[in-house]
Amino acid sequence: MDWPFPISTRGPKPTAHHLTRPRLHANPLDAGAIHPRLGLGSTLILGWFPMRREDCLDIFQRLPEQLHGCVNLVLRNQFTVAVDTVARFEPHYLVLRGRETGSTDEGRGFFIPYDEIAYIRIERTVKVGELKRFYGETGYVDKDEQLDGADTATAAPAPNTPAVPGPLLAPGDPAAIARQNLLERLRTRTQLGGSTGKLNRPT
Repeated sequence: MDWPFPISTRGPKPTAHHLTRPRLHANPLDAGAIHPRLGLGSTLILGWFPMRREDCLDIFQRLPEQLHGCVNLVLRNQFTVAVDTVARFEPHYLVLRGRETGSTDEGRGFFIPYDEIAYIRIERTVKVGELKRFYGETGYVDKDEQLDGADTATAAPAPNTPAVPGPLLAPGDPAAIARQNLLERLRTRTQLGGSTGKLNRPT
């Protein structure tokens, strides 16, 4: 038998089982592919399992509606579609309004077959606790939230403490005596000058 590629003489001679290439089939039932865990009828195309209508519908139902505008559909050819609004989930394709990533042409209509979708991505920062809440898990606290709580507790304001009054001047203090004399002179000048605060000159 003539082999289509060089064969190493060091290892065992390959058999027909080793050279069998997986066949591509549109319908997994026609392919007769049997996955060891999923059984007959599972889609076995080069180890890739395409997205189904049920998968897309489940994901979009779990995401809040205001988050749908942050969803990107990455296709098998690495082409990406930014979702604006999902219009319909048809049996074999998804109908949506959006735009091609890298393009400024917004508000375009797309009809995307489910099996062309490689994966769905949320185009913003997402915390682990938020992902868990999509699936009904509550009570999870992210590490950054734990650090924020610890910083808040550390930076809590101290209780109000009464202001410490300054030192009182003793009665015999020269500064106190000078201040008292100044107040007396001002008081006398005010009394002599009347309400205008000016001294009356003798005539």
